Amino acid sequence: MVTLTPKETSLLSDLKEQEKLCIEKYGRYAAQAKDNRLKALFTQLQQNEDTHLQMLDQISAGQTPQTNQSAQKPANPALDGKGKENACTSKDWEADQYLCADALSMEKHVSSVYDTSIFEFGQPDLREALNKIQQDEQRHGEMIYQYMAANNMYA
Repeated sequence: MVTLTPKETSLLSDLKEQEKLCIEKYGRYAAQAKDNRLKALFTQLQQNEDTHLQMLDQISAGQTPQTNQSAQKPANPALDGKGKENACTSKDWEADQYLCADALSMEKHVSSVYDTSIFEFGQPDLREALNKIQQDEQRHGEMIYQYMAANNMYA
């Protein structure tokens, strides 16, 4: 059973709120995206964020979540050429570009919140779990960047 300090409990609460926001945003963005590959990416990221929230809930319950540090880097569905259906109008492209820019900004922020939290947690197992989530958040940002770069959205 893991015992958290008041500061760790407060940081954990903040992290959980960030994850809930990410889950909600990615769900909305998947529904709004014009390009089906982008919809798939946002759906995958939403599922990843839900896993993060489950890990944080385990920590809140006094458990140490499994981290599977050796997990393989996930494929980026937004770069999959199968069923390629890019947004066909400039208005659709602009709408998708906005969603990507906002999602990338969100991932940068969330990653920085994890960075601070990792340093504030005293137990190595919990630091490892938070570090695993932060690495995932950085990977999410990379996946969004890759989509943007492939679609001339990143300047």
